[in-house]
Amino acid sequence: MANKYNKTCAVLIFALSLTGCVIFVNEGIGKDEMPQRNGFFVPSSSSYHYSMGVLYALDGDLDSAVREFREAARLDPRSPYLISELAGVYLEKGETDKARDLCMEYLKNDPDNALVRLTLAGVLRQAKNFKGAAREYLRVIQSEPENITALFYLGIAYGESGNLPAAREAYEKIISLKPDHVMASYYLARIHLNMKNQREAEEWLKRTISLVPSFESALLELALLYERQERNDDAIGIYRKHLDDHPESPKVRLRLAEVYLREKRF
Repeated sequence: MANKYNKTCAVLIFALSLTGCVIFVNEGIGKDEMPQRNGFFVPSSSSYHYSMGVLYALDGDLDSAVREFREAARLDPRSPYLISELAGVYLEKGETDKARDLCMEYLKNDPDNALVRLTLAGVLRQAKNFKGAAREYLRVIQSEPENITALFYLGIAYGESGNLPAAREAYEKIISLKPDHVMASYYLARIHLNMKNQREAEEWLKRTISLVPSFESALLELALLYERQERNDDAIGIYRKHLDDHPESPKVRLRLAEVYLREKRF
């Protein structure tokens, strides 16, 4: 009971703090047209409704969250952040069509807004419209060729649609822009695994692990690759080294036990 009370208080304090300091940047409104609160310029009461939306969303009351976010968006209709938040709640409610239509309506007046277009692409991915999602990511990349977020999710959309060469190209572009991008390195390794390019997959998995040595999913992928190649000692080495640092890992301990059983090392 005390934990629930503390959580509720924390959420309420968080939401109330937002009412005094959240800024919705609206370049179309001059500073002299906007009221001030605690030294910040905010559109009239939109931050209050946004804060209440956050409170309701955290409490699981998505219907009330939608109501508050919609009111905030009505008061500040040109805020892409509010549109993106509202679309996210619609998605959580399973109302994909509403999320899509909301984004598309906004983009009629601001077609180059990357945030809302990325949100629309995510909605389309959720709806399994991978070609449509890829089209929206490419639209963002056209105007922002180095937008790593758009490139990353473009790779995911291509991968989900089965276009592995195009997915690989998207991740390779990210690596060229940001060589230490861990997730691009990991997803590139998985693309090579799916394409049966074992040598390349091994190289990218090793690179991923070199960036984040505790990346358990990458460690498991590499060890499983070694198992498939009957390099059981190499796989065991990976499992044991990881367990030295993370003895609580049940997945790795189970995999190690299965290798020992297969080799009759009871």
